[in-house]
Amino acid sequence: CGAGLSTAPLGGMARLAVGLEPAAAMLRTHSSTAPRAYFAAGAAEALPIRAGAVDLITAAGSLNYVDLDGFFAEADRVLTPSGAIAVYDFSQGRRFRDSESLARWFDEFMRRYPKARDNARALDPESLAAIARGFRLAWSERFEVALRLDAAFYENYMMTETNVAYA
Repeated sequence: CGAGLSTAPLGGMARLAVGLEPAAAMLRTHSSTAPRAYFAAGAAEALPIRAGAVDLITAAGSLNYVDLDGFFAEADRVLTPSGAIAVYDFSQGRRFRDSESLARWFDEFMRRYPKARDNARALDPESLAAIARGFRLAWSERFEVALRLDAAFYENYMMTETNVAYA
């Protein structure tokens, strides 16, 4: 769940929202980011949840870092019979439509906080569907959303990135 940005909206919709993050340092801001959710340090391959207790698992930009066989076995164990997994990914805004200023800022940010070398693999809906034994791909869509953010909000958001915690 990282710093909890994707968990926050679930806190207002779910009876109980739980964010799970393997890097405990990423959980430092969760109480202000998602005050209605619970958080724990843990791994997707060993979910600290009883069998059949979960209606929905969301994975935002995270499955490319886990052992997928282990994750899908755990997901199968903890999901209710009608449960589902919603997988989505996103990228940081890196450009304005009519200016290069954000692209320059982003390049400087990446120089200051380089991505950690990791074992992340590229995933897409089709490759996930092929790996996810016992699950089926119900829907897939690619889209871009343009958001209007002020500079302070964007900078605070970028400071929640894993490469900042790594640095």
